[in-house]
Amino acid sequence: MTSAAIAAEIAAAYSEAGREAGDGIGAVSVTIERAGAPTGDPWSPTPGTPVEHTFTAKPADAMYRQRTGLSLAQGERVYSLVNHGVTITPTVADRLEIGGETWPVVEVIENNPAGGMLTWLVKVQK
Repeated sequence: MTSAAIAAEIAAAYSEAGREAGDGIGAVSVTIERAGAPTGDPWSPTPGTPVEHTFTAKPADAMYRQRTGLSLAQGERVYSLVNHGVTITPTVADRLEIGGETWPVVEVIENNPAGGMLTWLVKVQK
């Protein structure tokens, strides 16, 4: 099974778990908005048009504590973002929109067993 197929199964599992937990919707959806490539003169570039990237995700505070051994501070949250249907890798330069609120990313941990990127643990802080 390829990494892409495994990531697709993870995305489906996140959705199913969310529905079974009683919200009736499924997985959380988070959005990263990135500026597009700048244009114009190098000494005075014009910012590119922002592009939104939507990830299937789930809250992952417990997973983060188990993996790192660290506690979360007040105002911090962790989400597991699935590498399914996306073309970017989250970075600490990003901001996540979660439920209408924007959160700056403070840490990104890759989950790439056997070299295939499946998910990222993304810690955000208000």
